[in-house]
Amino acid sequence: QQQAATVTVQPGSTASVQVSVDPPDDARAGTYPIAVRAVGAGTTLQAELEVVIVGRFALEFQTANQRLNARGGAGRTTSVTLVVRNTGSAPLQNVTFSSTPPSGWEVEFRPSSLPVVPPGESRTVVARIRPASSAVAGDYAVTLTASGGGKTQSVDLRFAVKTSGLWGFVGIAVIAAAIAVLLWVFRRFGHR
Repeated sequence: QQQAATVTVQPGSTASVQVSVDPPDDARAGTYPIAVRAVGAGTTLQAELEVVIVGRFALEFQTANQRLNARGGAGRTTSVTLVVRNTGSAPLQNVTFSSTPPSGWEVEFRPSSLPVVPPGESRTVVARIRPASSAVAGDYAVTLTASGGGKTQSVDLRFAVKTSGLWGFVGIAVIAAAIAVLLWVFRRFGHR
């Protein structure tokens, strides 16, 4: 509610009044009524105007724990929890997900898309990352992307492929077998 400037209207004539509305930055999309009153010479006239706010789209996409690294074994699935947050004033419709993994890797999102994320709210999605069975130990880059409302945001994840502990046991077994064979050879042929 705000008092406008005074306007003088001569008998039998008209005068124009301009009405400006400045909504707050966090106003949600929708239709808002604006009541305009003119008071003069003991008479009050009222008109109902409407302001339609279409809202703005804003998308945040990040890991749930704020960390940009993950680890897992070759050929094994690792789950990474991600959060989609709508920081705008309009609902984000049909948020979809995509990924850019190394060759031979598989990335699956659950759910595969979000029908709507209301303003000020967030939703959780899980990326299931499966490195190729032939992936060697080391660090790899995996890009995860969320798109909705004409906005796109990506998370660059560093994924460390670790070697299986089974190969360590196999190596120890081979060394133990080699030592046992050498001891047997020295006992059998060592006295000659």
